[in-house]
Amino acid sequence: LRASTGGQITIGDADFAAGLVRVSGAWPRALPVEEIAPGDDAREALARLFVNGLVGLSTAPFPCAREPGERPRASLLARVQAAAGVREVTTLRHTLTRIDNDDSLRFLLMLDGTRTLAELAMEMSGPGGDMIGALHTVQTALGKFAHAGLLEG
Repeated sequence: LRASTGGQITIGDADFAAGLVRVSGAWPRALPVEEIAPGDDAREALARLFVNGLVGLSTAPFPCAREPGERPRASLLARVQAAAGVREVTTLRHTLTRIDNDDSLRFLLMLDGTRTLAELAMEMSGPGGDMIGALHTVQTALGKFAHAGLLEG
């Protein structure tokens, strides 16, 4: 497996390796330890990875959406921070993520769960705007927000 730091990790236990792959696929959500490391040896290995900063552990699952829903909603805290013009907003994983531009802040504010993807694209494109381009931009931004842990699930 390749670590986010660029290094590689060799895992001899195929079940444990598969569990780590599932963790990566579930991001930004957390998985129960039993799904990642089913045995004592695997749990010890997971603890070593944690101590060395290669994986994170949580005492509870995060309420993050992996994929945006029909009416995407960002966390209330992130929306309040965006409304105040804060560029580094708090994620549902209790970390900070940077919002790079005013359009992204405005878009984050719109994610209150009341609009469909099409309605979001219409608002972002404006009257007579490029709806197809706006829909692509909305989907790309939602994917980034979901990966950052900003969307509720």
